[in-house]
Amino acid sequence: MTELQPGSFMFMDLDYNRIGGQDGPVYQDFQNALTVLTTVVSHRPGVAIVDGGIKAFSTDRPFTPKAKDPALADVPFAWGGDEHGRLDLTTAQREVRLGDRLEFVVPHCDPSVNLYAAMYGLRGDRVEALWQIAARGMSQ
Repeated sequence: MTELQPGSFMFMDLDYNRIGGQDGPVYQDFQNALTVLTTVVSHRPGVAIVDGGIKAFSTDRPFTPKAKDPALADVPFAWGGDEHGRLDLTTAQREVRLGDRLEFVVPHCDPSVNLYAAMYGLRGDRVEALWQIAARGMSQ
């Protein structure tokens, strides 16, 4: 063994979910722990716009973020530019309103963390820690 990447398994992202596991085509041994919190900033029938776009998530994978809320798990996310994401709500299992806070599981954890200066550690709905990301943006 020459390398370990414990951070990736700690966070779990959509990329790791897609690799498959011993029980099937989706890796489900661990839950997704890394999400980005967005706010619905615009809403019309069947469509919601959130304040999380290309600048909020890594874009190096051929798939987009996925809502953590099981009632929104099948809602397609489309890039709406640098600052926005577009949700097609036709498959939503609950109502989405202006101002709602929605969590999204990131496509790829490593480059997503690199986009932020701090990370909040939550237990349930309670913030338990605030970790500064000293290497933020230090890709080289």
